[in-house]
Amino acid sequence: MLEVSPDWRIVEPRGIEYLAVFEDINTLKISSTDFENPKILVERRATPDCPYEFDSESGTLYFAGFSERDSAEIDERLVNTSRFNRKAITELLKQESYIYSISLSSLEIAEIAKAPEGYAFNWLLKLSPDNRKLYSYLLSLKKMDYLFASIDIQSGMFTTNSFEANVFHPRDICFSPEIVLIDSGDMGLAAFDFDGRIVSSLSEVQVCFSASLHHDRKEVVFDTLASGKRKIGIWDMYSGSVEFMPFVGVYPVWSPDGSCIWFRENDASLCKMDIKSRKVEKIISFKDSENQNWNYSGKVIFSPNHRYVFSTLSRTESMEQEEKMSPKRAMHHNYTHLLCILDTELKLAWAVPGYSYNFAWVQKGAWW
Repeated sequence: MLEVSPDWRIVEPRGIEYLAVFEDINTLKISSTDFENPKILVERRATPDCPYEFDSESGTLYFAGFSERDSAEIDERLVNTSRFNRKAITELLKQESYIYSISLSSLEIAEIAKAPEGYAFNWLLKLSPDNRKLYSYLLSLKKMDYLFASIDIQSGMFTTNSFEANVFHPRDICFSPEIVLIDSGDMGLAAFDFDGRIVSSLSEVQVCFSASLHHDRKEVVFDTLASGKRKIGIWDMYSGSVEFMPFVGVYPVWSPDGSCIWFRENDASLCKMDIKSRKVEKIISFKDSENQNWNYSGKVIFSPNHRYVFSTLSRTESMEQEEKMSPKRAMHHNYTHLLCILDTELKLAWAVPGYSYNFAWVQKGAWW
């Protein structure tokens, strides 16, 4: 059962001015936001944890994924595992990795770039403001050598940078100025420009699960471990000051206008905090009759007009429980998922069964 804040309402799924692109098992689909009668874009597995990007000018969708041959060989039982099952995900990433484009008018698919042998595109995919480049992350499966990649869409050529850190994860990216947020065991949470020059770092934060850059390109909201609990902090990159919130929360994201921070509590509730008053509002949560272990597992993804929010709710084992499973049991374990959309203007919420860790908003247009 979905529960919402008193001034919000749960409604039947409905269509809005955007379409939704999401993954369903081994298939990328597009649908209205009531999720009725979705259409197949391509029968190919997308890379776990790697976002989709949409170019509204050309009607082109970009995603990282695997070749048609490799997709056919991937055991579909993997779709029933949590994204935290490291063994299953590692097996998946051993396939040849590509960045593809799909024209939504013709449904033609094209290869943009192929990852070097032993690497996979993952974690990051961002289109430049001029729509000429894609930025991604190359995850090494054989050695401690992770790379930030800048890819020319027309030629498929790319350059890479390690940011002077052998092991790092990209957390956010912006273009004015050009900044990449990473977390690294070498230097903690850090900001670099695209040429690999360090802008600022927060070395005392050695474990960072997520980070989001404020629209003014100054403040970063992140979550980390503090006294054994997941805590949300706000870091001013230029003054170096850090403020930790007095509540437990994970996966924080700045709203597009910077007025609030969206995050989840450990009890699977999606919340937001007003940045001026520090007032926290619990927007939506899920409770079922059996008190199953539900966990907010998807990202908060805002629509281009900033009105709508997409995320997912998932019933999963905890990471500790899942790590103890045998690979065979983990592959066959049943997970239940909901796709959730929030209308922040009318304060409406709806959800349908389904799972897609990644998601793209597509403005309705001539191509569809």
